[in-house]
Amino acid sequence: MEIYFLAAVFTTALSMGDAIRCYICHSGMLAGCKDTFDFSRLARASASLDMEPFVECEYGCQKSKTQSGDYSLVLRGCALGVQDHGCQYMQAKGADMWFCYCNSELCNSAQHRTANLWCYLLAIATCILIIYRRT
Repeated sequence: MEIYFLAAVFTTALSMGDAIRCYICHSGMLAGCKDTFDFSRLARASASLDMEPFVECEYGCQKSKTQSGDYSLVLRGCALGVQDHGCQYMQAKGADMWFCYCNSELCNSAQHRTANLWCYLLAIATCILIIYRRT
């Protein structure tokens, strides 16, 4: 019976990572999407345009920021392909650009969320407790 429980826990934890939700916005169009992320402002602005503030993404989320002088533009949305988790910096034609990628639920906000990590840790802790009780 314990083996079936372990299989169910791992299957649930693994299946939660298939598609994740990512915020989708453009700081030039929606309040709350700027580098200082404000979900309540983003939700109100999205509702006024009759759209959702997030979308389901296959490959994970991305946040990009371009800064040139006083001008700043932030884009949030889906990663276009499989990317390593983390950020890259580059400079082109006097503009500073950051590209950040992540792969957990709504992770492309300014606040880092680790819901999927907690699912895996809970599954591992459960397995350890079951194995420990058996010995």
